[in-house]
Amino acid sequence: MVTCTSCQKQFDEAFMRMTETGQVCETCYQPPEAPSLSKRLGAYSGLAAGLVPFFIHFSWSSSHSENGVGSATVINPVAGVFGLIALVAGGLAIRSALSTSDGRNKKVAIAVLTCLLGLYQLMHAYQHVAVGS
Repeated sequence: MVTCTSCQKQFDEAFMRMTETGQVCETCYQPPEAPSLSKRLGAYSGLAAGLVPFFIHFSWSSSHSENGVGSATVINPVAGVFGLIALVAGGLAIRSALSTSDGRNKKVAIAVLTCLLGLYQLMHAYQHVAVGS
């Protein structure tokens, strides 16, 4: 019989697990948490999505003029779609980074950068310019 270092109860050695703090029973045993793939790649995939519109451009524009006052509208759906993806991925990465303790500052900084890049792309997805004389 072996004593569990967590709950101090006696168990047969077959029901014990070895941990950093000693032997614990099956009930008290908590396996170390490995970072999931989504937690590690969330911000990086958002950064990649936010960078796509810098390399792929697809837009259409329209212009209108009346009495010497002109206006132009440019719509870029690539920036809109990938900016939204980056913003959502960055927001989820911020939530994930705040729930961890190791490397927290770096993870939060990367997630905030991803959100800012997403906002930048969303701002460039729709542009309306008015020019007057």
